[in-house]
Amino acid sequence: MLIGKETDTLKKIKSGVEISTPQPNDIGKWVESAEKENLGVQIGQAGLEMANREIDKQHAGHYPTLDLVASRGASSSGVNPSSPALGGSDTNSTVVGLQLNIPLYAGGAVSSKSREAVALREKARADLDNVRRNAALGRASRISA
Repeated sequence: MLIGKETDTLKKIKSGVEISTPQPNDIGKWVESAEKENLGVQIGQAGLEMANREIDKQHAGHYPTLDLVASRGASSSGVNPSSPALGGSDTNSTVVGLQLNIPLYAGGAVSSKSREAVALREKARADLDNVRRNAALGRASRISA
């Protein structure tokens, strides 16, 4: 598995070499450690968490939104030369309000994106399971060899 090909024969360990047993001497503990501490497993878990959050984000497309809107304007008019009796004026206006948006139907785009996010979560879950199995297999094969 490490070198990517079958070997005919392996060299023997020199006589007199003493190999100590791994600590702990329980393959289950090593497999459990590999499944938890392996960097690939941690990356897979982060990917699964991101996929779960993406589902929440896509479902939010069905939710109403409330926005704060504001605008400010100013205008000024000088004295009209044809009518000097009328003076100039300055106008300032500020408008602040709330805008409620309630989505009725978006042509299936939101539903489609939600289904896609669920499918991507299932892929992330399968990838994580595969990485866990490979981590356990790699750690276990090194111990039993």
